[in-house]
Amino acid sequence: MPNEGQRDCGVSGEAVRRRGHSGIFLKTGALSIVVATVSVATLVAGVILHERRLVREYTEERAAIVGASMRSVGDAFKADDYPAVTDHCMAIVDSSKYVLYAVHTRASDGFSLVHTPGSKWTDDFLEGPLWNPAEGQAEGLVEVDSDLAGETVFHATFPYHYKGIFWGWIHVGISQSAHKTALSNVLRIVGLMSVPAISVGVGLAFLFARRLTRPILALKRFAEDVAQGDFDRRAAVATRDEVGQLAAAMNTMTSDLKVSHERLRESMQLEARAREHEILIKEIHHRVKNNMQILSSLMRMQGRSADSEVLKEILRDGEARVMSMSLIHEKLYQSKSLSDID
Repeated sequence: MPNEGQRDCGVSGEAVRRRGHSGIFLKTGALSIVVATVSVATLVAGVILHERRLVREYTEERAAIVGASMRSVGDAFKADDYPAVTDHCMAIVDSSKYVLYAVHTRASDGFSLVHTPGSKWTDDFLEGPLWNPAEGQAEGLVEVDSDLAGETVFHATFPYHYKGIFWGWIHVGISQSAHKTALSNVLRIVGLMSVPAISVGVGLAFLFARRLTRPILALKRFAEDVAQGDFDRRAAVATRDEVGQLAAAMNTMTSDLKVSHERLRESMQLEARAREHEILIKEIHHRVKNNMQILSSLMRMQGRSADSEVLKEILRDGEARVMSMSLIHEKLYQSKSLSDID
């Protein structure tokens, strides 16, 4: 039965695996959503800018056509033939749903004939840089909040010359509804296309994350088994990318680690046997030394009871020789090395 520590380690390891797996999935999914969102936002911004440029160019062309048509009655405006000017300008305004006003302005005093949809016209004195700028200072096509149209319009200003002399201005207000409608249609189409594109992108990202995490988790389990001492385990990763190369390198490392571990174990066994042998030799020397001390004591006791001085001398000499050999054995078992002795 595994103990509590092993169970805790197993649970924590499995929790770490799940967190690592879900972490890569969440990060990959979040990254794919961010990339898809940025791509769609960039596309929308590009479409908007491109659409505004096209609409502006088209509006400038339309305003230039209307302005050219209004120039054809400029002589009548200078000659105070206002009915002719009004009939022509009202026909222009009423025939197009995008022209919101057409104005002739006299530069000298700002007197203007203003024509709006519904066959409406009036005369007025219009002042200010928008309606009566200095000669050569007209800004061409601009976006303004027009009181005449009651909305934001493209306002185009064209100078009018009579016989080479600057005489006044022609103003045309073009509606932005066409631009807004076209832009709304484009954004709707982009939005409808972006939803499946983002969905496919996120799905492919999660599929890629799954294929990426499988060999990584396999390598992680392989490393855990090797750490527990299973040197016969091999990483079963068959991919040809960097993860597969890493798995092959780890398999080679495990093989080398197994050989090193076996050599270390053999070395430790030899060292243990040598240590046991050394202890046994020292124990033998110790026992021999004890036996010699007993023999020396017996010879000393025998010498005390001997009557002959010659015998006593022989026993003392034998006792000294035995003590010398006993001292050698004592030095041997007390020494750190048995190869030499002082």
